[in-house]
Amino acid sequence: MLFDDDIEFSEDELLPENPYLDSALKGIGLVKDLFVRKSDIRNSRKFDRIITKELFPVLGKLGLPDSLEIYSSLSRIRSRVTEQEKIRLLRGKKVVGVGGKFSAGKSSFINALTGTKLPDGQNPTTSVATYIVHADENRNIAVTSSDNVIELDDDAVEALTHEFSDKYNGIGFSRIINNLVIYSADFPYENIAIIDTPGYSKHDNSNVDNNSDAEIARRQLRSADYLIWLVDSVQGVITQRDLEFISSLNIQTEILVVMTKADLVSEEDIAKKIEQSRISMQATGRPVFDIIAYDSYSGETVAGGDSLERFMDMVNASATGEDDTVSELRDMSSRILHEINTQIRCDQEAADNLQMIISATMNAGHISSLVREYARLNSHIMMLSDSSSAVMTGFEKLISLLSQMEEVQAVE
Repeated sequence: MLFDDDIEFSEDELLPENPYLDSALKGIGLVKDLFVRKSDIRNSRKFDRIITKELFPVLGKLGLPDSLEIYSSLSRIRSRVTEQEKIRLLRGKKVVGVGGKFSAGKSSFINALTGTKLPDGQNPTTSVATYIVHADENRNIAVTSSDNVIELDDDAVEALTHEFSDKYNGIGFSRIINNLVIYSADFPYENIAIIDTPGYSKHDNSNVDNNSDAEIARRQLRSADYLIWLVDSVQGVITQRDLEFISSLNIQTEILVVMTKADLVSEEDIAKKIEQSRISMQATGRPVFDIIAYDSYSGETVAGGDSLERFMDMVNASATGEDDTVSELRDMSSRILHEINTQIRCDQEAADNLQMIISATMNAGHISSLVREYARLNSHIMMLSDSSSAVMTGFEKLISLLSQMEEVQAVE
């Protein structure tokens, strides 16, 4: 049995180099801890339902010119609110997502950038999305799939690799843990949360479908305010698949592209690859902060000067220390209501003109068609008016829920 506590282990097993990898008792105990209890996080689920069940259907009927942008913005806010309710210290911070293909060197890059030690050797089926935030003291938190919060020691964090899966017959943590949070006193940026995500593509030697890992990475990165995109400089340049994935994230801020493993490529090749990647990024029309080459082992920028430091300083300075989601929702609501009211005025003006034309028309055939158009306009005005009320109510509910969540967090 998986959780049989009566299994006997040798003394050597209980004196491990990493207790969770070398001792079945400790390893299975870790899995048991991650499975127990369910927390009572409900507000983010209510928030999600209001957006998907109340606002999205109304917006679909309206067919506003900027509907796609509104859908994308609300989806990003959904992701952000869900993560912030689980991870309290994310509130008021700017989230920088670090993305790229599997084996692009994300963990090594983040280790160099933050001074932390993320687990190495994760494969797409066992990897866990990980946040790094500044704190006064070091600690590790796992947010489980049941929204429970478990504190982990450093050995447990180190065990979250493919080695654990190999040791215990395929037990992986990506289906048990939603997020790992590393609180680090060595991470110097107090207003930033870094998120390391699974690679969006499968390992070259893997036959496992990568759809779930791509969706995990996409969901996590959509909650980010900024994006650092990593490209393995040994493997090549930024690809069309990279560009398509980046486009799906709807990141509106400037993107920093980092060519990793730059110590393994000549300066001449690096320069060519940076230029090719710059041309590809410019063709998408997306804002690019810079494209640099980086050596994670030495922690040095090989090409790009101080762009990495300037990027991080810019993000750190952009954070207000307060959550700006309410302001974003209010602005979005005002914009939608303005567009609805503009359409109502146009329809009403057209209906008034039709009414005058109908009164002056003597031809019965013309009057019949004019009356039908007049009825259609009035029906559309009523739909717009009802939609305006639904939009106003929906956004008020979202803002009220955010206030409740802030009150809960203040008590905690």
